[in-house]
Amino acid sequence: CYHPFFPITEGAFWAFQLSTGESYTMTVTNVTDESFTLTQDFTESDLVLSVDWFCSEDGLLVGDFAQVDFLNQSGGEDGVEMTFDTISWEGETLPAEDLLEVGYEWTATYHMKGDITMAGVMSTAESTVVINYVIAAIEEVTVPAGTFAEAYRVDSTGDIAINMDFNGATLPLTGINFGSSSWYVEGVGLVKTADYFTDYTSGMELIDSNLLD
Repeated sequence: CYHPFFPITEGAFWAFQLSTGESYTMTVTNVTDESFTLTQDFTESDLVLSVDWFCSEDGLLVGDFAQVDFLNQSGGEDGVEMTFDTISWEGETLPAEDLLEVGYEWTATYHMKGDITMAGVMSTAESTVVINYVIAAIEEVTVPAGTFAEAYRVDSTGDIAINMDFNGATLPLTGINFGSSSWYVEGVGLVKTADYFTDYTSGMELIDSNLLD
């Protein structure tokens, strides 16, 4: 599973500072020839999230839609409640090293199922998430952990389509968009992100890692 721009070794960790001021660590465990587990431990909130990643000769793929927490939400007693689970996926989150050149494009797709409750009425729902990636640039980036002269910036744009089933009638929801820029450094991994999801923006920067010299 080792990838020079996302070094997957047992016990590798990265510490990040979020734009909200919160910090968290990201740790690699359970490394095999085909998969590994990436665990995010949020210091201030005691929240711990673990996601399985998968690896092949084509690259690395996270086995869950990263923004699923934005879909799994509650709007209060009279609002909308949604709960989704990822059931299948294909493509790559980060392609193999020999494909990493400016201008290279690829796609990842996730299929999800869940429940949506509106005004006390529950429906089932299916969702498809399509994420288009491109290696946009190789550029210098500065974060609290240091300055890196050659960071590969991966830009992505995504679209979420949801089909709800209300008593046999299908109601489509479209126009849910998101995007991200992520900076990867050889030998270190992810050092910075800038994200948006509908009207919400966020980001994070590397502050420490046991992979730093």
